[in-house]
Amino acid sequence: MNATNPIETLASCMAHAAYEAFPEYKYRDRNWDKYRKWQDEVYNKLSQDEKKKLYAEERRTGVHMGPPDTTVEKSRKHTFYDLTVYSMFSQTWGSTALGFGGAGGQAISSAYVCVIESNLVGGYAVYFGGRLAYVIDRPNELFIEHIARQRMVDAKLGKATYERTN
Repeated sequence: MNATNPIETLASCMAHAAYEAFPEYKYRDRNWDKYRKWQDEVYNKLSQDEKKKLYAEERRTGVHMGPPDTTVEKSRKHTFYDLTVYSMFSQTWGSTALGFGGAGGQAISSAYVCVIESNLVGGYAVYFGGRLAYVIDRPNELFIEHIARQRMVDAKLGKATYERTN
C-alpha cells in the first residue's frame, strides 16, 4: 500500500476497522417464526387499545414485545455506515518505522494518521500509514488533545497513554 495516498490509506483503514479492528456488534432481534406464532395465538386477539399499549411500551423501552423466547441474540461485523472518520492528518516520524518501532531507516518519514470511530461499540481505531497502531475503547482527554494537535504517540505507548482508567 502507498502510505502517501490519502484515498488508498483511508479505504484500507475503513475496511480494516469494519472487519477486524472492532469487535462484532451484538444485538437482540426477533425470532420471526416464534414471534409470528405468538402474534397469531395472542397478539391478534387483543383489542386495539391493548395493542397500542404494547407498541408504546416497545418503543419506550426498546424491548421487543412478546415472550422472551420470541427474541434471539445476533451479532454482525461493522459496515461503513457504522463508522466515522473522526480525523485524518499527516504526521512525521523520525524513522521509516512510522511509530511502530523496530527496524526502520533513519530517514524522516511522513504518513497519514487515520482515526476511525465506531458508532456501534464506541472506541477509536488509530492507524499509521494504513496500518493499525492501537484501538482505544474509552479515550481520555489527552487522546482528543493529541488529535487536535495532530501528534499521536507511538504504537507501543498508545493504549497506556490514551485509555481512560476510571
